[in-house]
Amino acid sequence: MYTTYDLIKIHNALHDQKKDRAIISGGRQFLIEKSRNGCRKVEVFDYGMLMQQNPKKSSSFARRARKGERLSWFIPSDDKDWRLITDKGEEL
Repeated sequence: MYTTYDLIKIHNALHDQKKDRAIISGGRQFLIEKSRNGCRKVEVFDYGMLMQQNPKKSSSFARRARKGERLSWFIPSDDKDWRLITDKGEEL
């Protein structure tokens, strides 16, 4: 299980275009890839993935991203209980 701190570290790396990997506590590294929709993502083994908010969508979250807010979604492998990660931490 990854902590909110680890997810925020990955979130920060996703939104830093200079980074090609995210490094979390314990020195564990994850490669940053580009998804089919053009958003950057990190696969977190069988646990799930973290992906940038797609600003091209019509949701309120996409509007926030278009305004410059850095938003990432943690999507668990079972696709339930997505978690929103922002620069302020985790939103419920």
